[in-house]
Amino acid sequence: MSSSSQIDTEFSGPSVTTTYPPHNGLAVGPNNIVMVEGSRIEWTNLAGGSPTLQSTYDFFSSLSPTGGLYDQRCVYDPINQRYIVIMEYGASGGISAIDIAVSKDSNPNDGWYFASLNTSLTINGQLTASDRPMLSVDGTNLYITASQGSAGTECWVIGDTAGPGGGIYNGGTLTVTANELVPSSQGVLSVVAGNNGKTYYASSYSNGSQIVVALQIYDVATSTFGPISTIGLGKIDQGGSYTAQQLGTSLLLDAGDKRIQNLAYANGFLYGVTEEKPIGSSVPLVHWFKIDISNPNSPTLVAQGDISGASLGSNVATFNASIAVDGAGDVIINFTASGPNMYPGDYYVFHGANDPVGSFSAPALYQASTGFFNSGNGSSVQPWGNYSSTTVDPNNPNSFWISNEYVANNWWQTSVAKVAIDTAETPTLTITNAPLNVTAGGSVPLGITASPVDSDDTISVKISGVPTYETVTAPSGNTVTSSLQADGTNTWTVTEGASTKGAPLTALTLSSSYTGSDHPVATFTVTASNTTPGETATSAAQTITVTDPPAMTSGGGPSASPLGATVASTPNPGQIDRLVALMDQFTAAGFHEDQTGIGAITSMFGSNGSHEDLAFLATPHHHHA
Repeated sequence: MSSSSQIDTEFSGPSVTTTYPPHNGLAVGPNNIVMVEGSRIEWTNLAGGSPTLQSTYDFFSSLSPTGGLYDQRCVYDPINQRYIVIMEYGASGGISAIDIAVSKDSNPNDGWYFASLNTSLTINGQLTASDRPMLSVDGTNLYITASQGSAGTECWVIGDTAGPGGGIYNGGTLTVTANELVPSSQGVLSVVAGNNGKTYYASSYSNGSQIVVALQIYDVATSTFGPISTIGLGKIDQGGSYTAQQLGTSLLLDAGDKRIQNLAYANGFLYGVTEEKPIGSSVPLVHWFKIDISNPNSPTLVAQGDISGASLGSNVATFNASIAVDGAGDVIINFTASGPNMYPGDYYVFHGANDPVGSFSAPALYQASTGFFNSGNGSSVQPWGNYSSTTVDPNNPNSFWISNEYVANNWWQTSVAKVAIDTAETPTLTITNAPLNVTAGGSVPLGITASPVDSDDTISVKISGVPTYETVTAPSGNTVTSSLQADGTNTWTVTEGASTKGAPLTALTLSSSYTGSDHPVATFTVTASNTTPGETATSAAQTITVTDPPAMTSGGGPSASPLGATVASTPNPGQIDRLVALMDQFTAAGFHEDQTGIGAITSMFGSNGSHEDLAFLATPHHHHA
């Protein structure tokens, strides 16, 4: 895969000992997170600090909730900067409603407006009550769906500001601007707003021969529901009960059913997750699908697959899933995994926008349990979920927030995590001066250029294997640091600053302060990295061979640097010492009696002594009378 992920933030959410399961709800805004778990609502800052907590019954007290409150859903409306929380309200006698809360602004501490949607509907002469509501928003409307039992799915469109008093967003009257009942033969619909003038409704059910997805599109401009179309997923589910094993107990966990657990939309594609039990298997798995709806009249299945728990152990089930997609096309699926040799844990998988179609990462754990779950209700199948939550981070286009249930201290807890998807954007590294010479006390261009993929990239170049007598410098606006390594060389790092971000990193210079008598050769290893969050990547390493200072040429003249600079011709002290020692040898050999020989040696000093001259001197010669 060309992408990777990392957990940037993680903390524990609410837990309540008097209710189960938590019915996870999560919404994330620019500065706060709103969570509803069990019978508690809590909001915190983005690090999980400064919490405000209260009972959901106190929170919704203006609506007089004398019955039960459960099945919560939460979203953040980034266009109008509001949090929206809904909860199913149920009372005896088939009385039901969906209680709705809308924050007055992006700060949940500034107060909320409340309203109640009556869902006790008489359909075909029968009183029906709502269950399992779903919620989405688009800056114009609230979209709510709920099962009305065997009567089908009721779909409501509620205007943000429609109706007396400026509508629900201004504390006015809740006003339904459109609604429809979809027969139960089409399954139970979930909903997601496309923020493109369309809202998408979908369900998953078996038609007897295969699993199909029923799809319907609502047009915001005309306030009309379109026809229902179906897309076949094949015979991917054998039906029956969906349960998961737990370590240390015979108690099973309820793993849900084949209804769509939630939907996501991005760039003309509809994504969804459901629960299936593959043919020939006793282990239920999360199943995902991707449908191309760019042509609403002809939706087509692009890809689908299971999120397997096989890499986590034998007979590991995956369930309680939620999905989200960012604008770039990165996908994340949040789920629970549990099996006979593991406690239930919270995991996610991801698909980077540039990864092959249909490919997902291996499961990544973000919260483990310390035990199995037992509510104490005496049932062999224990409740779990009924939901997890996944949403795109409104503050970072490549990050997601996820939340799910886990077990600690023998009871359910909730975990919240922020996950960043890194889609690699590797800079291009070019080196024009692969072999180069640098004179003692001089400097040469390194010939390094690291080019970004796009304008938001911050580039860093690392040069390792640099002797301590050499330094690297860069143009103004870049940061240059060095660190001494165990082998005695330095590693130099040059990083772009705010003023140079998005431009090629180049014009690096190597300077030498060498004072030795040799001409050492060093091999530098160079890499270029993109340090932009969500896009981090490093190029393949390249090398530069540096001679410092350069050796003399065979003709006795100096070598040339890449810019034509020359090496001074004055012999260094080491060369002089060698010549003096050779003079002693020749004198001892009798050359002091031969004026011709002495003249030859003198001429060698005058010509500065080429390599051939030194080789001649190094060979013993004997004078004969």
